[in-house]
Amino acid sequence: MTKYNDTQLKGLAIYQGRLQDLLNDGYHVIVSFNDQRIVLNKLRHHNGNRIVLKLTFDDGRISQTTNQVPVYSEKVC
Repeated sequence: MTKYNDTQLKGLAIYQGRLQDLLNDGYHVIVSFNDQRIVLNKLRHHNGNRIVLKLTFDDGRISQTTNQVPVYSEKVC
């Protein structure tokens, strides 16, 4: 089991909120991966859009690409 510190848990909460918003918008998870360094989900929408949502613990950053174009990046923890 992976153990996270308080700062990482805060980042995970923000990440999960963003992921849930995408799921509510009709996206479906294609790939889900997490370990001590990264949390990553690849999603697809029925309209063809593909999103990669990623949280990296090394720099505490959430980033999102849509159709391989960076659209969001924020330091959260």
